[in-house]
Amino acid sequence: MKGYLEKFGTELLRRWAGSLVKVASISHEHKNAKEYLNKLSKEGTIERVTWGWYYVPGKVPMKFEGVFDFLRHDKNFKVLVAQTAASFWNGDFIHRNVYSMVVKDGSCKKALLEFAKKKGWNFKVTVNENAEREINFAKTEGLNVEKPAEAVISCIHNWAFTDAFSILLSNSRIRAKLSKFYWKRVSGTDTRIGQVISYGLNERRTARISERLKGEIDESIEKVKELA
Repeated sequence: MKGYLEKFGTELLRRWAGSLVKVASISHEHKNAKEYLNKLSKEGTIERVTWGWYYVPGKVPMKFEGVFDFLRHDKNFKVLVAQTAASFWNGDFIHRNVYSMVVKDGSCKKALLEFAKKKGWNFKVTVNENAEREINFAKTEGLNVEKPAEAVISCIHNWAFTDAFSILLSNSRIRAKLSKFYWKRVSGTDTRIGQVISYGLNERRTARISERLKGEIDESIEKVKELA
């Protein structure tokens, strides 16, 4: 048993170092995977995260510190979206301590949230089983990141105007990719995203949007210009 367990542990480290691993994802290759994972966790070789999930530590190249280092090396599919994606594209212009991502199943969501809680990280995880097809993302620096135009739309929808305009004001080429999203609305309002963009970029300062929205947008624009 000991020899088989050591061999299993070596293979696990080779394939999953720095990542969460789901028991079901390897049990078809190793009929004793559940038993071996349990034994390795009791030995302290790996860490039990939640039912059916473990974390496999290991020496991995460090390109990011902390949370991004984990996200980069974790092998489970996820896409960084909204403010987190915007922060990636604008060089952490507006630092956020909440990390937003989309995964493909609820089991992975639970594992990520439990692991984040242990590490003191604040994850916001949503599930979309069609994420690979429905989210327009780029694979860069070991991460799947929602592309800049889509990140802008997500941020405006979520009232994160500073994050959105930090990208818009520094990259005019993105504008051409936004028109197809103009009909979408700011969360909780009847205001279309196109109206927010036009108002924020001084194209239509008489836009029929609420004074509250105008105030939020004006404040965000000033903040971006001040910090730029």
